[in-house]
Amino acid sequence: MTLDLRRRILTDPYSSAPAILIIGKTGSGKSTLANKLFEDDEKFKTSDSRESCTQFCQCDLIKLHDDECIEYNLVDTPGIFDVRKPNDETLKEIARSIVQCSHGIIAILYVIGKQIIIDVTITVISDYLQ
Repeated sequence: MTLDLRRRILTDPYSSAPAILIIGKTGSGKSTLANKLFEDDEKFKTSDSRESCTQFCQCDLIKLHDDECIEYNLVDTPGIFDVRKPNDETLKEIARSIVQCSHGIIAILYVIGKQIIIDVTITVISDYLQ
């Protein structure tokens, strides 16, 4: 089960872990990536449509095991450029969540959907062939 980041950081004893922020356009696969990192397809809500599922930043603790256990707060953010919601509202939500990451952000993962890559590739190839 995922929690709203603001509630999680204020009440969870693991809030001292640094954060990994996942951002990108609506429908790019941010929540899917988060689920893959957790090896759990139900931790963050996803859908097959290009419409947004994540309305508020969500956070959960991810533990990476190697020689030692390293913990991070993985933050799944709402999609930017969502046509159903003003972009400034989304950016304010992300900014509020960043402020709550009191132990810093160790990485920002920017997710690019496969359709964008296909469109860019087609444009590059078309330009090259002309």
